[in-house]
Amino acid sequence: MALAQVSRAEQVFSGKLGNEYRIQMRLRREGGTLSGVYFYERGQDLNRDVTLLTELLKLSSAETCRALDMETEMFSMGQQQFFSSLFASEGWQVDALDESALVFEPVAGGRLLRVKRAGGQPALTGKTSDAALTFGFMVGRAGGQWQVLSALG
Repeated sequence: MALAQVSRAEQVFSGKLGNEYRIQMRLRREGGTLSGVYFYERGQDLNRDVTLLTELLKLSSAETCRALDMETEMFSMGQQQFFSSLFASEGWQVDALDESALVFEPVAGGRLLRVKRAGGQPALTGKTSDAALTFGFMVGRAGGQWQVLSALG
């Protein structure tokens, strides 16, 4: 991601996830609070995009595989099957996300950012006809880019 300086309290990062998805993240600091918004290029159906979701989780998945001594290809195939079946579930819905309500909470001495809603709830919530789902995550810089480093279900 490239960094553009907007003001002392606000920074804009832009780049790509994988080779397809353009993303922009705008972070601002007000006192001890870091908050921000992120945007995807128009036209991308993020509600049911298995490829985008697995790309977002790529580094976290690789670390999980390393810790469990699993092959990443097998894990990735299982992950894609899970998300495909979830997205095809009756009643699948992701709740509307008000990006202005997202808070980026610094953790690990500021090396990671926990992404959550202003009220403390996970950043992404959704449901099927059978279950409620939540998805929280942490982001950080790895390999010179901002990446999802930890998925918190």
